[in-house]
Formats: sequence, structure tokens, C-alpha cells
Amino acid sequence: MRRALKILLLVFLCCLPVTGWAAGKKESNALADFLRIAGECRKAGDYTGALDYYNKALDLDGGDALALYGRGLTYFALREYGKAIDDYNALLRQEEKADIYINRGAAYYQLRDCDKALADYNRALKLDRNNITALFNRGVLYREIKEYAKAIGDFTGIIEIEPDNARAYIIRAGFYFELKDYKRALRDCAAAIDIEPEAAGYYRNRAEVYRRLGKTKSAEADEARAAYLTREARKE
Repeated sequence: MRRALKILLLVFLCCLPVTGWAAGKKESNALADFLRIAGECRKAGDYTGALDYYNKALDLDGGDALALYGRGLTYFALREYGKAIDDYNALLRQEEKADIYINRGAAYYQLRDCDKALADYNRALKLDRNNITALFNRGVLYREIKEYAKAIGDFTGIIEIEPDNARAYIIRAGFYFELKDYKRALRDCAAAIDIEPEAAGYYRNRAEVYRRLGKTKSAEADEARAAYLTREARKE
């Protein structure tokens, strides 16, 4: 049975504070309290509570950027992607920001609207060409639509910006693996291991590449190393 490298590919949201929107604006005490409580609820995983307080904040000021941003994140967590998109649309009418395009793109991606997701990631990168999250999400999308050269290009871009990003190497290795370019996949697995030598999954991935290259002993050594690291991690 043909096996693929086990690479977890998820799109990410930007969760940065949007203080630029609030600059020069004095929040009322009630609004500030609602935003604080909503943020605490969201961080604790109480999305229903967070939504309640973001709504209260927006009842006081329907255009408050912090409330719209936080509610968009909350709707996304609740898988109410259409409502998240509505909040991001409202924010983008106020000001174009890369992180909002990224988050809206992630919501479109979850709705399987790859064309709109790609357009939003492109807009984000036009505003901030070195945005790691935008490159990551776009690369994942390119891989899904089988545009491997573009996916590899985006993860190469991440590596150029962050040379110690082990995850970028291991994901790019997965792309090479799918293209049956096992030598490049092996190189990237090795780079990831050099950066994070205690990551058991990276050894399992390299073992699979070694097997494709007919290097059974090397594969077995990596599998043994992965098993050892897994056992040690369970002791902690």
C-alpha cells in the first residue's frame, strides 16, 4: 500500500491585536469591559460566552474594530464561517489589513471556496509580501489544488524568511514526496531534524523517504529513533 508522509496541513488565523483601528479612540468603560471579558472567554475556549460579550460590545458601538475582529475569530472557532466573513467584510470596509484578508481567506477555505480564499491570500501578500501565515495558507491551498510548484515556492519563501522553521521544511518535504522527488524530500527531512532533533514525527517521515530510496537500514534506524523519542515523551 502506498503511504504518504504524515504531514498535518491546517490553515491558520491571525490573532494579532488590531490596535491600529482603536488609535485615538477612547473606549467607554462598559465597552472596554465587554471586550476584556469576551477576550478572556475566547482564550478559555468559552466561545458562546465570548460571542455574547462581543455582541454586547457591538450593541454599544456597531463599528468597533476590536469587537468585530474578536467576534470574527469566535465565529470561526464555532465553524460559523459565513458570519465570520461578514465581520471581516465590515472590517475591510474600514481599512485593508493583511491579517483580515488572511482570516477571511481561511473562512473561505473552510467553505471550500478556493478561488476566493486564494484571492484573499494574494491580497494579504500584496500588502505584506513576507507574511508567513499568508504564505503558509496559500501554500496549503496550492497543494490541495495540485499546483505543487507554487506550493513549494510558498514554503521556500517561508524558509528564506525563517531559515529555522522546521515545520516549513517537513511540509515542503511532503510536497516533494508526493512528486516522487525523494532526494529533495530527504534533504528537507534532514534539515527539519537538524533544527528539531527531538521531533519523533520527523524521523518517521524520513524513514518513509528512505524506504522509497531502498535504504532499509537507514529507515529502520529512523523508525527506532522515532519510537525511542515517543517513549521518552510519554514519560514526561
